[in-house]
Amino acid sequence: MRAQADKHSRNKRRDFNLYFDELQSFATDEFPRILAEARKYRLDNAGMANQFISQLPESLASAILGDVGTLISFCLGSEDAEIIAKELYPAFTSENLQNLPAYNSYLKLSIRGSTSEPFSWKTVPSSPALSKHGENVISQNHQRFCKMRSIVESLINNWLNV
Repeated sequence: MRAQADKHSRNKRRDFNLYFDELQSFATDEFPRILAEARKYRLDNAGMANQFISQLPESLASAILGDVGTLISFCLGSEDAEIIAKELYPAFTSENLQNLPAYNSYLKLSIRGSTSEPFSWKTVPSSPALSKHGENVISQNHQRFCKMRSIVESLINNWLNV
């Protein structure tokens, strides 16, 4: 009976995306388990960014790299380059990752459940016109998808019956 109720409530959930900047600020020992179980809660995408892999607990770094779909890497230091080069092998080496020019990156995409061959990609420098457009995108994103922390905490407390 419980399994049927869980499935019913799962079907009522909406897909959502979760973005973390400065991931190390949110990382706990429970985070790998949260990521492993995220699909059943309809977490569709998790965008995670931080400066150095060594800032993360080892179990979290392993969980992320083991489960990552799309990987984008810009120029890296030697320690991170050694780790990420294994994900982009054989197309790119740690030396390639350490010597990437500004606005260049290497990608490995997840497309319909399959991983692409790694490839290079060049971004463009920001311009005043793009910066203004970026401000509009951020504003629209906040209006559509963000909630005040107090509201989110209240919803969580209600779900947990606290």
